[in-house]
Parts: sequence; C-alpha cells; structure tokens
Amino acid sequence: MMKRKSILTTLLLIGCLFTASAQFGAYRKGFELGGSFGMNSGNGNIYTLSMINGANVSPYVFLGTGVGIGLFTSSSTSNSDDSYSKSEEVMPIPVFGVLQVNFGEPQKNVRPFIRLDGGYTFNASSNGGTKFGFMLNPQLGVQFTTGYLGVYASVGFNMQNHEYQIIRVNGPQYKDSEYLKAISLKVGLQF
Repeated sequence: MMKRKSILTTLLLIGCLFTASAQFGAYRKGFELGGSFGMNSGNGNIYTLSMINGANVSPYVFLGTGVGIGLFTSSSTSNSDDSYSKSEEVMPIPVFGVLQVNFGEPQKNVRPFIRLDGGYTFNASSNGGTKFGFMLNPQLGVQFTTGYLGVYASVGFNMQNHEYQIIRVNGPQYKDSEYLKAISLKVGLQF
C-alpha cells in the first residue's frame, strides 16, 4: 500500500512539473553526487549518483523529481551473549521529489537555499534480506550560477527506512527495521 501511494505521488508530481514547465518555461535538469554518513555505529553509509529534472515555478521555487543509483555499506558486530553480525553492501535506487526554496535576488550569482527531498528507495541488488522504504532529506545549501549553468553544494540530515536481517552467532536469524540517520553532503551540476 505504501509503495502504491509513493508511486502515485511521484506520478502526480511529474504531471505537475510538466504543467509548471509549460507555463513558466524554466525546465532544469542536473546531476548530483551525494554521500550520507551514518551517525551511529553500524548505521551505514550511502553513496549516490542522481539525476534531477524539474522546473523553476517562480524565481524562488524549484520543483523536481529525481532518481538515483547508489551503494549502501554497513557493518556491525556484537560479542555479548546475544552475539550477532550484520554486514551489508547493497544497491539502493532512490525515487524522490524535490522542493527547493532559493533566497536572495534571482539575478545574483550566489544564492543560499533550503531543500527537501522525499520519496521511496528500492533495493536493486540480489540481497533479498535488505529492504528500504520511505526517505526524507532536508538540506541547507548554496548555489553558484553563471548563465544557464549552476553548481551547488548542500549539507543535510538523511532519514532512510531500512529493514535488515540479523544473523546471530549463537541463535536464530531475525529481521529488524530502523530509520537510518545520517549527515548528507551533496554537490551538483544544474543546467
């Protein structure tokens, strides 16, 4: 049910973007490199390459959609009586919407912004024990623009639903679920 809602929301957002692009003529596309670095032991790191398409619906607001491919790595162990081992290397595919609000005068070459990415992440690797889900990534950043080319950098807080399998050394296996919490760093090129 959650997948269906996420897909329908994404399709609705894409439709709105095409309408906004036709009305304002401000279509933008870009590529982004990102890294999210886990804040707790064993929380994992996510490295992504994303493509973002959207439109400036006003001089201050950008709406877009994105899709990416990434690498998620995680490793943790415990040596207590309830010993377990968790080690993963999987390929997440995030599909997300982007809302960005720019500050400062539109004709300025340097503009700070706040941005919110939200969507759903799928596991594209053959590791069936790991599942992702809802993701949310609020960010603060700055964009440098010359003509039609923009370069930006942002820092944020990435929350990613994550279901994984615990393999106990002295006991049965079981699944657990948590929200991965990580500091995200992104750089991008927009044209």
